[in-house]
Amino acid sequence: MTRRSCVTDDSEGRRQFHVVIVGAGVAGLEAALALRALAPQLVDVELLSPERRFFYRPLALAEPFGVGRVHRWELTDLARLAGGDFTPGDVRALDTEQAVAHLAGGSEIDYDAVVLACGARPEIAVAGPSTFRGPADVDRFRTLLDEVKAGGGGRLVFAVPSGIVWPLPL
Repeated sequence: MTRRSCVTDDSEGRRQFHVVIVGAGVAGLEAALALRALAPQLVDVELLSPERRFFYRPLALAEPFGVGRVHRWELTDLARLAGGDFTPGDVRALDTEQAVAHLAGGSEIDYDAVVLACGARPEIAVAGPSTFRGPADVDRFRTLLDEVKAGGGGRLVFAVPSGIVWPLPL
């Protein structure tokens, strides 16, 4: 089992406050930038995410229609630009008493504070029809739209379920 320590010293010998941000989407990256802006000499920031790339998801909606494309960036590069580090991994548990994040692969990361910026999980709302969940569905929807344009797709219906949803794809 690997354990990373959060004890780092600055040039004056002070212990830095290690903040682990679980999630490296928009909220996680904004939290990293805010921490660096507010306390650059006091905080050591580490982003954790199972994804190695950041996708600007709203533009994924335009890509199947040919009016935009998804932008992708390496999280290692974005974390470095935000003044932090990036660790790929899926957090399985947080031991708040010991201040340890347990990752799926068995490694552990000590922390002084945790920011949970996990975001939402895209889920299929209605069984059967195609659901647009983000960049991974762009090619499938592009193919569907091409079939409809060619006259072979039958009927096409767009629907948004009730409740707390992200209606922008519609």
